Amino acid sequence: MTNRVVIVVDDNLASRMLPAIILRSSPVQVFECETAEGIWPLLAQHDVSHVLLDISMPGAGGVEVAQKIRDQPQFANIKLVAYTADARMAQAEWLASTGFGAVLIKPIKRFDLLESLDLAPPHQPHQLDDQTRSSQA
Repeated sequence: MTNRVVIVVDDNLASRMLPAIILRSSPVQVFECETAEGIWPLLAQHDVSHVLLDISMPGAGGVEVAQKIRDQPQFANIKLVAYTADARMAQAEWLASTGFGAVLIKPIKRFDLLESLDLAPPHQPHQLDDQTRSSQA
């Protein structure tokens, strides 16, 4: 697995801490930002692989920041994940058109977060052992 550096950007402390805590149990380096403006020094200093970006923040919102990231060729390989409490399904298509590769709806689930960051374990089909199979026959 490649090293991943994830930035979690959210003005709400609890919404920022939950994904950060989940991610710290995975093989990733996690940085947190309270404002969209705080992301730029981190992008300049680290080889960031993913940005979890709150859509509705004071000042620059997530969509505006995503567009600025996408406008800079050196950040072309960063996967952007929209992080929002707005559960309208139509929004997911709109967000994809603005440069986001995934959408997470708050409150997040651990598996959904890991999957959006390409960290979820591959799906393993349930295998029954011979004794279980013969008892079900």
